[in-house]
Amino acid sequence: DLETARKQANSRPTFAPAPDLPDTISLANGRLIVATDTLFQGKSDQLRPEAGPVLTRLAALLKGALDGAAPNVQAIVAAHTDIVPPSGQSQDELTAAQARALHDALTQRGISAKRLVATGMADRFERDARLTDEALAKNRRVEIILTDTLR
Repeated sequence: DLETARKQANSRPTFAPAPDLPDTISLANGRLIVATDTLFQGKSDQLRPEAGPVLTRLAALLKGALDGAAPNVQAIVAAHTDIVPPSGQSQDELTAAQARALHDALTQRGISAKRLVATGMADRFERDARLTDEALAKNRRVEIILTDTLR
């Protein structure tokens, strides 16, 4: 019926609240958010050696969400950057490479590659338009978003 169709259209898979999140991971609007400065060495796609515990926690959160979800639910790994161009590559290239690196790190921690989609968002969806160091850092992030692929 129409009411059921409306409810299904307005519902989307989401991460459950997690009160024990480390300071490096936040949950906002059903998305997991991590600063790329926590994960990557500068403006590169090289994961920091000390990012291991954060990656392990992300994988556990993702596994928990996907294990309880329908088989068609996937997680989008969306990397974002600030407006300052990296040297030697475009913002699109940088964020695409960062998303792929995080995708690979999550699959190495047991997440099925079939359930992950990596995408670079460049600087298109800034969280803070100011040009301060703090604002630029807010824009450098990775968001993990659950999505229903049958929609």
